[in-house]
Amino acid sequence: MNFAIVDDEQTQIDVLSGQIREYALQEKVEITIDAYHSGEALLEKYRPYAYTAVFLDIYLEGMNGISTAEKLLAADRSAVILFLTSSDAHMPDAFSLHAYDYITKPFSKERIFKVLCDICLKSSRYQEEPKFTFFHNGTRILLSFSDVALVRTDRRNYLEILDARGTSYLTRMTFQSAAEALSGDPRFLQILRGVLVNMQHIRRIEEEFCYLTNGERLSLNVRNRAEL
Repeated sequence: MNFAIVDDEQTQIDVLSGQIREYALQEKVEITIDAYHSGEALLEKYRPYAYTAVFLDIYLEGMNGISTAEKLLAADRSAVILFLTSSDAHMPDAFSLHAYDYITKPFSKERIFKVLCDICLKSSRYQEEPKFTFFHNGTRILLSFSDVALVRTDRRNYLEILDARGTSYLTRMTFQSAAEALSGDPRFLQILRGVLVNMQHIRRIEEEFCYLTNGERLSLNVRNRAEL
């Protein structure tokens, strides 16, 4: 497991690093920890899927933690971000970015151990689940099958993929190739020509429309509506 800690106070980095290493020793987990003293330094070195989780202080000199998280998520929607702060004033901003957790300082070892345990379980489940792989803007993207909400052909000769959060990706993959890659999972249902939906993300079906949890409204194949 790889962690990044972003904090402009070295003492905070040392305390958190020590607690993470103690947890890793106790649970026999191999880890690496990279420390950064600014959001700019993290973003300069960051690559998608580089870290299991990023511990990010909100009150940073220069670019603050919220702005850093926004840029980080623009580059990697799968990033797991845990905000560190001495105040809960920014909690609404943090959770609007779908932060994994919000940890107030001073934090206890028990608090850090609990969140590390949760991350370990999340990481294990993610590693076990099959991945849907494609390229978007030259970057290789891996989405777990659970995170793929919708696959559909695009008018510009692209294939559009929407994840569970509603993020849209465009790729040159053909619809047939995508359908074959997902064919082994019974959750995926073709509701119209060139439209494949993950049924766990269907909120309801009414008449000729299918409504997804991310707000999408899709047309159904009218002839097969009863079967669908």
